[in-house]
Amino acid sequence: MDLNIRGRTALIAGGSAGMGKAAAQALAGEGADIVLSARGEERLRAAAAEIAAATGAKVTAVVADHATAEGRAVLAAACPAADILVISVSPPAAVADFRAIGEADWLGSVNSGLVGPVELMRHYSEGMAARRWGRIVNIATVAAKFPSETRLLSGPARSALVNWCAAVGRRLARDNVTINCLLPGMV
Repeated sequence: MDLNIRGRTALIAGGSAGMGKAAAQALAGEGADIVLSARGEERLRAAAAEIAAATGAKVTAVVADHATAEGRAVLAAACPAADILVISVSPPAAVADFRAIGEADWLGSVNSGLVGPVELMRHYSEGMAARRWGRIVNIATVAAKFPSETRLLSGPARSALVNWCAAVGRRLARDNVTINCLLPGMV
């Protein structure tokens, strides 16, 4: 199938493993130029090399943490414009007791699962809208829709992300920019 994305730039934040890496591989296989980002340098560079070897695509690795303003600035400098943005966030650890969750845990979850993705979408959607073409995909969690006592650090921030994407997606659709949130669960 030709998705008509050959030569487009796809930024995958959280692309060194799992669903983010799989998305990068699929997009590279369709001819997109890939900018792969993650926090861990060794695994990121290995994933970039593997995808490039398997697809022949141009793959650039950028070590950055999208949960921080500094990390997002590194990403913006390395990839000023993207046609496709995929954001895949590693889930926080499961918790056995809600009373064990401290303020630092909440702030980390909100920065990683909500603030980071929203700020990336705000940055990259501006260029997408100006070019009248863009695709944004957030890989979130089913806990955003179906609360789980053990996924308290994952579900609330991602519920807010789903809400934001639905609201902003309506506005960006006028400029041919789509936003989708995938809500995978445990299999």
